[in-house]
Amino acid sequence: MYICPTCNRTFKTADDVAKHSLGCWREHNPNHKSKPAPRSEDIVTREISDELANFFKQFETHLIVTDVHEEYKVKWCGSIAHCKPMVKNFAPIFVIVSSVSRIEMNTTDIKRVEEVAKKVTRPRGRQAVTTDVAWIYILEEDGKQKLLGTVTHNHVKQYQQMYDRFESISEHFVPMA
Repeated sequence: MYICPTCNRTFKTADDVAKHSLGCWREHNPNHKSKPAPRSEDIVTREISDELANFFKQFETHLIVTDVHEEYKVKWCGSIAHCKPMVKNFAPIFVIVSSVSRIEMNTTDIKRVEEVAKKVTRPRGRQAVTTDVAWIYILEEDGKQKLLGTVTHNHVKQYQQMYDRFESISEHFVPMA
């Protein structure tokens, strides 16, 4: 079961909630203004000489990925002692909300809640560091959710520059006798 984070409507498949979410967000945020596209008078074009362009082409480089790793940060900002949690089967109900899904857990094991929160985060993108956040709530008796903590998941790529070989004029210079 999938739940829309904007209107809390349930769906059977991830595709259905993906199709629904953009329209739902637009419906709930009618006053949001997107940034206008750049106009042609805002763009400045400068030309450089061919000699200068060829000089810089000889130094072309590309990046090589040397390491990919995951970083997780768990930050607790609330306390169970200051709320009245809803209890089911002698355990409080925790709600984990991420950009991908929403999960309700009935447990007393906080480490298990952290593990599940780490698993539901999925950083997306091709940048060197991509981030996703999951929020951990506790369900209270009055039906409200109280924020207990956040889990930040960073997908980190480390790069090393790879220099392409280039030839200099001195390699082709043959002195005349």
